[in-house]
Amino acid sequence: MLIVEENALTTQRASISVMVLWEMLIIYMGVKMSKLYRNWPVHNLVGHPVSEIVYRILVLFGKPRAKRVGDWIHDSTLPVGHTADGHAAEGE
Repeated sequence: MLIVEENALTTQRASISVMVLWEMLIIYMGVKMSKLYRNWPVHNLVGHPVSEIVYRILVLFGKPRAKRVGDWIHDSTLPVGHTADGHAAEGE
């Protein structure tokens, strides 16, 4: 009986360790992913064309929606710390 409880405790500790490692990996990958696509080459070569194509398609359903979605795509590829006009954000 004691061996079964020890095994259960060891399994529980292992699963907690795996969960902590998984959370750390997700945080790390989040940082890496933001660096992967939030830089100037990706912004200029992907963000601008994709936002324009999406705008042109969605404008059929209304200009305000098309502008909102196109701007969101454009702004989501901006490097961290920059505003939509390309300047560094205040305080940086």
